[in-house]
Amino acid sequence: MKTLAEITGKESGIIVYNDNDFIIAANWSSPLCVGLPRVTPIDIELMWGFDEELTIISESVTNNCLAELPESDEAYITEEELDSVRNAAGVIYLIESSTGDEVKVICPYDWH
Repeated sequence: MKTLAEITGKESGIIVYNDNDFIIAANWSSPLCVGLPRVTPIDIELMWGFDEELTIISESVTNNCLAELPESDEAYITEEELDSVRNAAGVIYLIESSTGDEVKVICPYDWH
């Protein structure tokens, strides 16, 4: 099973879920961060540890990570994080999970 850290070579990034209206900025450096993160229904905390396989569908480079983000009413990302990706280059991964989720993972080069 590959983790986001193994796939991206990064410790953090931005995940855009397949319906394009749910965005999470997350740190997945812990070995406990397996699968894709989910926001708990009770609190704004991330849950990890779902036993799901992750597969890369495609990988590309962008010169503006902010342009890759859709408009969203449900964005778990700070203004500081948004500012840091403005005109920032990075890698875009399209990833599919074995549970059927398809996500875009945006990894700015400047992020760890």
